[in-house]
Formats: sequence, C-alpha cells, structure tokens
Amino acid sequence: MTDNSSLDSKIPVLTEVYQPKAKAEPQANRQTDPTLGITPELIARVTSHVRPRLEAEITQAVLENLRDTLKKDLIQDLQAEVGKTKLTIEADVSDFVDKTKA
Repeated sequence: MTDNSSLDSKIPVLTEVYQPKAKAEPQANRQTDPTLGITPELIARVTSHVRPRLEAEITQAVLENLRDTLKKDLIQDLQAEVGKTKLTIEADVSDFVDKTKA
C-alpha cells in the first residue's frame, strides 16, 4: 500500500500553481523614478497637441475682453454727447414753442 500523505504533499495546491507573479520591480522603478516616465518627446507631443487650442482660447478671451472694454469706453463717451445733444434739443424745442406762441 502506498503512503497517501507523501503523495498529497507533492501535489501543488491550485492557488500555488496559478498565483500571479508579483511585478514589484517595474513598480519600484516607477516609484523611484522622479520623472514618472515623462520624456522630452512626450512633452513635445503634448505641447504640439495642446498649444493651438490654448492659443486660440487665449486669443478669443483677449478679443472678448478688448471688445467689452471698448464698448464700455464708447458708451461712456457717447453718454456725455447724448446728454449734450438732449439739452440742445430741449432748448431748441423750447425756443420753437416760444416762437410759435408769439
């Protein structure tokens, strides 16, 4: 008769056979690498991809700001002129009414 206990100890348990091997080395290298895998080529590629959109957005924001500033300045300048013109029209209408009454 064979000894079953020695035979059982030679058969590996399923978790021992299929246990995933730890990849500690790449993670350790990544954690100790201060650049985190960022290379000049990656920076150049990202910059070339992002720069046109960023420049367009900045240009749009500057143009909108400039347009708003010009609009406010024009409104202030025109309000003074509108006030003067209103007073002139009121005076002319008053003179016209006085002349028509006479």
